[in-house]
Amino acid sequence: MKRPKHPLLRRGLEYLNGLPQIKAIAIEEPFASERLIADGKVTLHSPQGEIEYVVEVKSNVSLETYDDVLKQLEIYRQRLEPGQRNLLVGDDFSQSVIKKLIDSGIEFIDASGAVYLSNPSLYVLIRKDGAKPQPASNIKIGSTHLKIIYVILQQPEILEKAPGKITQLAGFKREGHVLRRVRELCSLNYLDRLPNQKFRVSDYVGLLERWEIGYAESLRNHLLVGQFRPPKNLGLADFFDKVVDQANHLGLLIGGELGAGLATQYLKGIKAILHLPQEVNYRTVAAQLRLMPDPQGSITFLNQFGTSNAWDNNRFSYIADPLLLHAELSLETDERLKETAQRIFDDFIAERIPSLNREL
Repeated sequence: MKRPKHPLLRRGLEYLNGLPQIKAIAIEEPFASERLIADGKVTLHSPQGEIEYVVEVKSNVSLETYDDVLKQLEIYRQRLEPGQRNLLVGDDFSQSVIKKLIDSGIEFIDASGAVYLSNPSLYVLIRKDGAKPQPASNIKIGSTHLKIIYVILQQPEILEKAPGKITQLAGFKREGHVLRRVRELCSLNYLDRLPNQKFRVSDYVGLLERWEIGYAESLRNHLLVGQFRPPKNLGLADFFDKVVDQANHLGLLIGGELGAGLATQYLKGIKAILHLPQEVNYRTVAAQLRLMPDPQGSITFLNQFGTSNAWDNNRFSYIADPLLLHAELSLETDERLKETAQRIFDDFIAERIPSLNREL
């Protein structure tokens, strides 16, 4: 059985397949019909029958975003074929969110092992205390870990060849400080320890999942400089052309929708992320591009971190790495952006997964 590519969907199906007399199979990822585009389609087999679920993956459902998620799932429900049902897959729903989901009749799985299925053939409710045990640890994943994880995801082979090089690429000065964090990732079962202070990725998909959750929850805000809008007398397409033309000169890396569109030739974005070198004054860049501060603006400035934010490809030298593009698009709910994120994963990220974790 081929496992799902999306980290959260993969983790959710692992939990479902660990339940007695249940077999969950992802048969299409992403899933597209004449009426909707979703993250996947899953068939659930049990002694009572077979249920087909259309899956929506959300990495940061909270009480603040709950109503928006509910509205989107309702739109999907109206577009489902007869016999299909919605299934929400998430990272780690809070108890408050779980209660609201159950009260609303939303079937779900999250990466901590919480499960709620309620259909004519099957009823399953597993709260946090029934979840599959996680590695016992009081380690809190912070921005330091996330920057190190990013480098490892970008170059998994670095752990076996020169783990000390992570220090420079992630933007740190003390190698011992970084290696301690790497050993902590070993204790969380993301990495294996090898002889001679070297390591190996044991769970690339799980590590990618943790990177994207951490990016959404904390790292992005840590890197955020501000939001801006283009000058009113310059159309968005013309402004984007100007950004592309001046990116190398200004030291910018283009990310978000604009970067994803340039990389895939599949999307015409209406927003852009501009990743600024730390030594560059954002006011200077804003002035040269004639941008105006606007908290609702379509242009977002983020600081770069370390020395490895650029795509390691001559053709895309001014575009942010696919890991940054995918993490940014994963925050969005628009179907076209979700489909673009899947293309970025399939075409550019999947090839980085070490062979021991690749599906043959």
